[in-house]
Amino acid sequence: MKKIYLTVVASLVALSLTGGLLAAQETYDGISRHDKRGSQMHGPGPDFGGPAAMGRMAEYLGLDDAQQETVKNIVAASRPEFEALRLRSQENREALRSLDANDADYGVNLQNLAAQSGELAAETALLQGRVRAQIHAVLTPDQQQKMAEGADRLRQRDREHPRRGAR
Repeated sequence: MKKIYLTVVASLVALSLTGGLLAAQETYDGISRHDKRGSQMHGPGPDFGGPAAMGRMAEYLGLDDAQQETVKNIVAASRPEFEALRLRSQENREALRSLDANDADYGVNLQNLAAQSGELAAETALLQGRVRAQIHAVLTPDQQQKMAEGADRLRQRDREHPRRGAR
């Protein structure tokens, strides 16, 4: 049981460190990762409400002025929460990297940080889901369907054309 537990914890730590390295990758085929699709956030994140992303979404879905304003307000209201989670996640990754394997409490510290990493991931997913649901409530049924179809198209594209060195 202890061996399985340590394997799970080690896997979580490896995934956490790998994610940080992949997030640091700035270019793909010589093009800045932000030049290809705007933000690399999947779901409403802190960059979701940027002028370019908002304009593309408004144009694609045919949002009226009231809908655009409501979505901007939803995103702006969630921005501090996303930023706080981003900072807490960054601190957690730095703490994981600074662990000393020779420390007598290494295993306990590693376990605590791995658990915190999981909690932060869960909080982020819940916040993204909450913001997505709030935006979804602003859209008409036709816009909701178009948004779902667009998300399906992007997922399919990512499956068919995986980016080298990403994810």
